[in-house]
Amino acid sequence: MKQKLLFLLITVLFTVNNFSQSSFITQDLDCVTGCTDLNVNFPVIQGTNDYEVASIPFNPPRNFNGLENSLFLNVDDLWSNVIDLPFDFNFFGDSYNQLIIGGNGVLSFDVSNAGSSNGWQLNGTLPNSSNETLSEANIFGAAHDMDPSASNGTHEIGYEVFGQAPFRYFIASYYNVGHFGNQCDDLRTTQMMVLYETTNIVEVFLQDKPICALWNSGNAVVGIQNSVGTIAVVPPGRNTSQWEATNEAWRFNPSGPVVENTYQWTNGAGQIIGTTPTVTVCPTSDETFTVETSYFNFSFFGYDTYIEDILVYSGLIGEAPANLQVCSDVTNEFFDLTQQTAVITGGSTCSVVTYYETLANAETGTNEISNPSSYTNTSNPQTIFVRVEDADSGNFETSLFTIQIDLLPATAPAEMEACSTTPGFAEFDLDVLSELITVPNSGFEFSFYASIVDAQNDRNPLVSPFTNTVANSQGLIAKVTDPNTGCFVYTECYVNVLDGADLQNVSLVQCDDEVSDGFTEFDLASVLQQVGNGQPNLELTLYESETDANNSTNPIGNVANYTNTSNPQIIFVRGENLTSGCVGFSTIELLVEEAITLTTPSPLTICDLDGTADGFALFNLTDKDSEILGGLEPNNYAISYYETLADAESNTNALNTTSYTNVIADAQTVFVRVDNLSAGCFATTTLELVVDLDCPFGCQETYTFCYDSNDTTEYVHTSDNGSPLTVVFTAGQVENNFDELIILDSDGITEIYNGYGNSGDVTGLTITSTGDSITIKVLSDGSVSCASGARNPISYYVYCLNFENAIVVNAFIDENGDSIFDDSEVKFNEGLFSYEVNNDGVINYVNSSYGSFIIPNTTVGDTYDVSFVMYENYNECLSQTITLIENVSPIEGETVAVNFPLTRIAECTDIAVSLISYVPPRPGQIQTNYLVVENLGNIPVSGSVEFTHDAQVTFNNVSGLNAGNTITNTSTGFVLNFNNLAPGMAEEVYVGLDVPTSLNIGDFITNSVVYSETDLDISNNSSTLTQAIVNSYDPNDKLESHGPEIKLDDFSNDDYLYYTINFQNLGTAEALEIRVEDVLDSQLDTSTFKMLNASHDYTVTRVDNELTWQFDDINLPSENMDEPNSHGYVYFRIKPLPGYSEGDVIPNTADIYFDFNPAIVTNTFETEFVANLSVEEFASVGYSMYPNPAKTVVNFEFNKKFQSDVTIQVYDVHGKLVLKSKHITQDNKIEINVSKLPQGLYFIELSTSTFKTIEKLIVN
Repeated sequence: MKQKLLFLLITVLFTVNNFSQSSFITQDLDCVTGCTDLNVNFPVIQGTNDYEVASIPFNPPRNFNGLENSLFLNVDDLWSNVIDLPFDFNFFGDSYNQLIIGGNGVLSFDVSNAGSSNGWQLNGTLPNSSNETLSEANIFGAAHDMDPSASNGTHEIGYEVFGQAPFRYFIASYYNVGHFGNQCDDLRTTQMMVLYETTNIVEVFLQDKPICALWNSGNAVVGIQNSVGTIAVVPPGRNTSQWEATNEAWRFNPSGPVVENTYQWTNGAGQIIGTTPTVTVCPTSDETFTVETSYFNFSFFGYDTYIEDILVYSGLIGEAPANLQVCSDVTNEFFDLTQQTAVITGGSTCSVVTYYETLANAETGTNEISNPSSYTNTSNPQTIFVRVEDADSGNFETSLFTIQIDLLPATAPAEMEACSTTPGFAEFDLDVLSELITVPNSGFEFSFYASIVDAQNDRNPLVSPFTNTVANSQGLIAKVTDPNTGCFVYTECYVNVLDGADLQNVSLVQCDDEVSDGFTEFDLASVLQQVGNGQPNLELTLYESETDANNSTNPIGNVANYTNTSNPQIIFVRGENLTSGCVGFSTIELLVEEAITLTTPSPLTICDLDGTADGFALFNLTDKDSEILGGLEPNNYAISYYETLADAESNTNALNTTSYTNVIADAQTVFVRVDNLSAGCFATTTLELVVDLDCPFGCQETYTFCYDSNDTTEYVHTSDNGSPLTVVFTAGQVENNFDELIILDSDGITEIYNGYGNSGDVTGLTITSTGDSITIKVLSDGSVSCASGARNPISYYVYCLNFENAIVVNAFIDENGDSIFDDSEVKFNEGLFSYEVNNDGVINYVNSSYGSFIIPNTTVGDTYDVSFVMYENYNECLSQTITLIENVSPIEGETVAVNFPLTRIAECTDIAVSLISYVPPRPGQIQTNYLVVENLGNIPVSGSVEFTHDAQVTFNNVSGLNAGNTITNTSTGFVLNFNNLAPGMAEEVYVGLDVPTSLNIGDFITNSVVYSETDLDISNNSSTLTQAIVNSYDPNDKLESHGPEIKLDDFSNDDYLYYTINFQNLGTAEALEIRVEDVLDSQLDTSTFKMLNASHDYTVTRVDNELTWQFDDINLPSENMDEPNSHGYVYFRIKPLPGYSEGDVIPNTADIYFDFNPAIVTNTFETEFVANLSVEEFASVGYSMYPNPAKTVVNFEFNKKFQSDVTIQVYDVHGKLVLKSKHITQDNKIEINVSKLPQGLYFIELSTSTFKTIEKLIVN
């Protein structure tokens, strides 16, 4: 097959529609007089306040694909970023130098939508100011719902500027773009919009626009529309409706006022020879004439000048013809000699041009070439002679030019093979591939591309070494160029991946033998399967040196019984793929471990506190792990426990290490096995278990129990120093009026408490014994209980009243006003404790979920400054006269109480809502959100909160709802109605949401909850949770509710970051204590830290920027024991320091400690501030917004009059635009109607040409 390319000397002319820069001068030669009429046909520019539309021939100025700038590779429904025009374009009376392109076939000069969603719903006609899709665009060509991601990578959406000033033109093109929807994604659109400089003409070219009748009613529209959506120009039959088009074109021509052009002609001497469009000249020699056109430019409403020259020839031959050269694979080709005629005559119609093979024939006018438009050369190169004869006089002149054929580079399809570096992929040296395509040292130039389109546009050349992007085999396009001639060809070639020898480095550890000299036998064959990574047809050979492996000499013979020669030692492995011949290398590291030496532990003693005195108790055997290892690295060894030595040696019937009850009363021996995890050797020892029947406890312990129906268990506690005991209940419930909580004094008979707490909630109850022991039990009936799941477990801590050298700090509601903390009075936790020791400047800030904390083990002689300050929003409800108590000194052998009383002064309501998730959403799974509604006020409250889920998920269920409360489903979630929620109590429910399989990793879903009433603190009346879709996850994680990006205009100095730290017990037994540590980033304002919620009772201490949560006696079950209850969390808020700006990133990580295990480090969650507004905010604009919350209308009152419209846009919590309007201020006031919006939280954006701001709004 022949391939021909015109040599670069040949000028290629494009015919364009609208003055995209070609000559405006024509000449008409009078063959008798020799004079020429020169005429300038410069366009008459018209104003753009009116337009006319007309059908034009389908002649696009450029190809639909291959444009310089690409958009929307696989993203649907998006506006582009701002695109700068190199010229001003006047449109409906306004000039623009920026625009944005929409993925659904539209352009807009309103660049405030850049990067946001481009609407697709066409349910109205042009003009239109209300439909979201139609009102946001200005040029529709054609607008319909397209989806680049449905195009399978065969599409292009791009733009480029062509031409020279003042007649450049901007093209936005859509090539082979798929339609949206499963019903229509096989349909493809190819279309183009063109904007012309100076003339301000708009053209639309529709090569192929099919109908998708099954989606969006098949609607599409072509037209232009002014910025406010009140005026539009639309071709006949092309307003919003069903239609299709093939090879169709429309021109929108300005038809406004006309300002006539003026002209001035000058000759070669610079003399003015005319001021009309046409002038007659009669040059006696070749002469250049110039026309200067003055025209009115509506882009800046002033006059502009365009100058053009034309050379008029006096002779027969205007210009010497250039040589013609072509590229071909043969030496004889067709040439069109007649393309030289216009050049030779200089545009004259008075000359006759003929072509000849010899000068003699040209001079005599004989034997002219009969077929000059398809002439085949007779030699290469060949000279062609030209005769130019005056049609009137018969006078003639001759000229000549050369025609030449340059051979295309000789190539052949080539294939190249390489051994894989990873399965299916390899590196290829493209220079080597070049030598396979042509003969070596050809001198040709090579470039490689992944597709023929890239090659033809010299786009995305591949770089050597090249790694294939298509597994196993990939076709490439090579462009081979002869630098001497410029001729080039495209050749297809292939890179093929051979199965390599992909070997793994492994380690092999053995325990030392009886000699203990660091040398022992290894079975090297046991790891060869691991080294070969399961690859078939692989031959592995082992060597003692790398040189031997490379040279394949001196292989190791007996690999099953190999004795190391050093410790450690490296064995070198050579692997050969027997199918492909590819070779790979790896190593086996040999290490001989010392024999295990164990320490025999001291007895493990447990007190029998369950009241049975039967000699049986629950042991946590892991308490002795550290003592048994005796300094060995815990991560390298596994410890297990057994009831017999035989079980230990055979590694069978291992005991539950964290929850084992002895089987022999009072004392029992268990056997310990310690395994070296890397070497496989083990050692054994013994551990004595002892149950102490009369065991006093230290002066502070924490307990949790869950009572059953007809339960008779008694929990007896005895102090170790003879002092009385105080019990403080931190959580738990009993069945009100049926299951009594009973507390017995030291004699075991006298009831010092018999009741149900606060209507069944025992939280905050504090009881003190008269002697050194106290007994706790629940007298339950046979119905509901904690064990049945109807009541929460009871947690409490017990401490000696004369706790040695301790300080107990309490905040409480002083009901009787005597400033004394009475047993019946309730503790208060809505405030911040702090203390400082010896005025050392280190402030310890403490939050406690139960309004109390203890400073244990203080030193006599130290002084403590202790403070408690309630949160300021409670000033309307409570009075606090004591906030600081200084110079508190511990007393040897005693406990010092520090009390902060608060008194009621008014009834206040404060409902707080929190939305928390233990695990991120996963496709095809049910996502669970934990919704907490908490009464932080001082009176019972009834009301409702609305939960709204992301549109990408569907509502499944709500579980855990307390009796008396109800759920009302809505189209976007549900309303939770709570009844008579008591102060300090919470309604806690689990919300199940179905996550569809269509969501991809990295997609985000946002759920929210809002309490719409105005109360003490509206900052806690809403909660939003944004999470990324994942497929696998670590349940011990950290997240912030806004998601990874926060738009600067949506976040003010009054807003908080809301962090959740999730943890889950993934061990095999209960976690007794959990500690969470968080070092806050320096960009966070530590003074604004506030705890909002937690899954269990806690204390949190802050020193500078270091936070520590302590969960004592949490008894968190393991995942395999009770998965739903194996989770926990902390939830807090904090502000960033002022001064954050675009691009600032705030990282946050937490460390989680389960008992004495090493820290589990969470992910690092990064919050980045990003910009979304382009208009500068002006602090000088003052305004007020009221009412908020609102039901029908919202009013805005400004401190100054705006000359321009005020644009108001309302967004829901998902960032979706739900309301948009423009207003002119009346007496500096405007109002908007929000009565049709659903209840919930919204963001209002107000903007003018000089002002923009964001406000939050709650709609009831």
